[in-house]
Amino acid sequence: KRNSAYGEIRVIEKDSQYRYMVVNGFDQGGIDLRSGESAYIFDQGLIGLGQIYSRDSQRALIIGLGPGVMAATLQAAGLAAVAVEIDPEIRDVAQASFGFDGRVVVADGRRFLQRSNDTWDVIFVDAFAGGSPPWQLYTVEAFELYAAHLAPGGVVVLNCIGSHLDPTQLPALEAVVTTATQVFPVVDVYPD
Repeated sequence: KRNSAYGEIRVIEKDSQYRYMVVNGFDQGGIDLRSGESAYIFDQGLIGLGQIYSRDSQRALIIGLGPGVMAATLQAAGLAAVAVEIDPEIRDVAQASFGFDGRVVVADGRRFLQRSNDTWDVIFVDAFAGGSPPWQLYTVEAFELYAAHLAPGGVVVLNCIGSHLDPTQLPALEAVVTTATQVFPVVDVYPD
């Protein structure tokens, strides 16, 4: 257990087989200790969507590190991947407890893009403060920043928590889609 300026970070092991990162009570991902791979197929789903929409990707940006599973998977596949994580404690836990050794910049994702001149083939937005996404990553201005930092043919893959089947959560998902369509001509939604 560790506390940071953003909340409580726990590393939990189950049956000496899996290790998970839990931030403010919400699961942020985990690894299978036997293989070092993700404990979930979810990471592969996000990566797969990026590969489907942006073939021959060479460079990826990940906003939100978590345990570093997605960044490590992309790097192992040969992509030049950089993760941006606002919480230095998350970076430290990813390195110490999950074996993450990739490139990570400690910064707010939106501010990082405001200061960057780089472009990426795929931008993954997978940042959460506990169970809630940081609002500043879901505004028209944020989507404009993503678009400005995409290489030709690039794609943004956005993880949005919520169920399209839950009437109380559907408005939030609809708001994200409505906002994204103000910047991007094509917005596809893949419910879990």
